[in-house]
This record gives sequence, structure tokens and C-alpha cells, in this order.
Amino acid sequence: MEDILDKKTVIVSGSNTPNITLDIDPIKNVNSIKLVEIYVSLGAVAPKLTNIYICINDYPLKTIYSKDSNNNTIATNVFSNIIFFKGLNKNELNGTGIITDFNLDPQNYVFNPIKGELNRLNISFKELNTDNVLIDYTLDFNFSLELCIYSKRMKLTMF
Repeated sequence: MEDILDKKTVIVSGSNTPNITLDIDPIKNVNSIKLVEIYVSLGAVAPKLTNIYICINDYPLKTIYSKDSNNNTIATNVFSNIIFFKGLNKNELNGTGIITDFNLDPQNYVFNPIKGELNRLNISFKELNTDNVLIDYTLDFNFSLELCIYSKRMKLTMF
């Protein structure tokens, strides 16, 4: 029997909030979550080149390596990131499209084993402070992000 792959798209919009909790209709047998696109506009010009990290639940798609004040390496897991460039009011994540191999797609988090049910998304925007600790991003900004949630269902066949 082959599995059938279902897709559900979730679009989240907001402004001036570093944390969002979104209850969604339950999705069973979740295989992966892909960050398809994100668009962000700043209410004010970014004061410096800023790298903003996106955290979705506790799914570790990317790892930030930084040093603390004692020169120890700190590894922090995040889902993705955006760079706000100084003087630009439109910023976006580059790279979208259809990639069929989930494990090779750098914007796709694969569950292993498959997640039985997903019914809530906790999305937060963070930045590294001077002590290399993730803190909430507090500048005035508007955003829209699109996630695609892939789930498996068994193909039913007659014998």
C-alpha cells in the first residue's frame, strides 16, 4: 500500500507581536512542515542590520552557533530566519518552490517519527542580544507567513 500525501496551507498575519499562538483544525499523521514564504515590513527603518529568528513550536530546523562571555559555544535551535536590512522597508525570505524530497529541503521540518496530531502553532520572532541570548523582537513590524503542513493517509485498496 502506498501513502497519500495531503497538504494544508496555513497563512498567518500579524503586527507588532513577538509571539502568536494559533489553534488550527487538528491534522493527523503530520509528516512535515514547510515555511513557504514570509513577508515582513517594518514600521520604522531598521536601525542596523538585524537577523530575526522565527521559532515554530520547538521544531529545530536550523541551529545558531554563538559564543557567550566566557567564549563557550552556545547552540540554539530555531525554525528559520529573516534579515532586516538597514534602510529597506520590504524584507522577505528567499527561495520558494516545490521540492519533492522532504529531507533535502532546507525550509522543511520532517517529523521522525510522524507526529500523531498537530492542533496548535506557537510562532515567535526573536533576536540575539549582546549576550548571545534569544530575546523577543520588539521593533514595529507587520508580517505574513505561509506554512504548508504535509500529512500522510493510507491509500485504501480493494482486494
